Amino acid sequence: MGKAYAVGAAYGWRARIGMLVPSLPFDTNVHEFYLMAPEGVSLIIAWLGVGGMGQERYDRAIANIAEPLRMVMERKADVILQAGVPPLVTRGPGFEAEVLARVAELTPLPFITDVGASSGALKALGLARVLMLSSTFDDETARHIAAHFAPRSGAYHEIWLDGERLPGEAIPEKEEPLYGKV
Repeated sequence: MGKAYAVGAAYGWRARIGMLVPSLPFDTNVHEFYLMAPEGVSLIIAWLGVGGMGQERYDRAIANIAEPLRMVMERKADVILQAGVPPLVTRGPGFEAEVLARVAELTPLPFITDVGASSGALKALGLARVLMLSSTFDDETARHIAAHFAPRSGAYHEIWLDGERLPGEAIPEKEEPLYGKV
């Protein structure tokens, strides 16, 4: 990022992180960000316009992603993070890659999604069992999230959601897309 500190420097003299958030108000992540961020790192927030649960809302937000991207780019973001799991996982495996490709056409800035970062962390740590607790999502969205993180091979035995065993999709692969070698 190559920015040098100077007395009286503006916010974000070290780095400016653009964050596309699904819904407003969005105060928790801002508070947590500034508790952890080093001095000189600032957060630029733009709204994706989801405004609630539902596939139609998720699809509209992703279809209109160019506007919030433009907003954070105008504010000179160095990197962009898309927050919000449902808009990406409800369209199934591979949709995140489609969104990443579309964003790459719109901006040269580094771009990552929270679900992609989480998936990458799970794989890097070699974790094969995931437990997610949330009171935020409706049952349909929770099932999409569970399906996204479900193993694709027969190497793992069971995934449970609300006391129900989810069927596993056996794909003869030697490497799990999220969890690595099996």
